[in-house]
Amino acid sequence: MAFKNRLLSVARQAKTAMSTHQDSIERGIDKAGDLANQKTGAKHDQRIRKGTDHLRSGLGKITGNPSKGTNSDRRFSEEPHIDGEAPGKRDDQ
Repeated sequence: MAFKNRLLSVARQAKTAMSTHQDSIERGIDKAGDLANQKTGAKHDQRIRKGTDHLRSGLGKITGNPSKGTNSDRRFSEEPHIDGEAPGKRDDQ
């Protein structure tokens, strides 16, 4: 029983931490999506958006606070790609 109580305590602490830092976690999700989009040259933009939307949704379910928005209504960063080109702007397009 002690193990179960300890596990439940840790789960409550994790939920509290996620609720307290939800904005920071969502910014991290956005940054990860931006980085993935840059690394792939925007080739998998829709899949990345879908994945980050699922992460935001899951976070909202855990914390009980729905996400403040999805990536469907925002465009990933337009920062230059590693090789100097903007994401999604390839020669073959």
